[in-house]
Amino acid sequence: PTEDVALLHVSVVKGTPVVKGIVTTDPPAQVGEPIVVLGFPLGLDLPMGGDWSKVGVTHTLTRGTIAKALPNLLQLDSYGAEGASGSPVFSRDGRVVGLVYGGQRGSNGRIVFVTPIKFGLELLGSNAP
Repeated sequence: PTEDVALLHVSVVKGTPVVKGIVTTDPPAQVGEPIVVLGFPLGLDLPMGGDWSKVGVTHTLTRGTIAKALPNLLQLDSYGAEGASGSPVFSRDGRVVGLVYGGQRGSNGRIVFVTPIKFGLELLGSNAP
């Protein structure tokens, strides 16, 4: 009841990355490994104005690397902003390693914190894949 995470099933659109699985190792990634974050930094606010429901939205795919890998935290050298929380983080082979939950103040969005996916699976309980 206190967590703001959802599992969504979406139709595959040409060019949209496909989830190929979930990493179950602990930690789910090693320092130096490349990753990508699929999300909506800054949410639905359009800097050029306009109504998102009329002009549409699209995801942002941001590359980065694992800077730290602890049992309960991954730190990325990547990009994140308000609205990116909950975004899945993918390994180079398309498997989910974690979910974005925040970043380091004063880093201009370049230091991103990620919850390892094992904790996201716990939230799903019996609905886990």
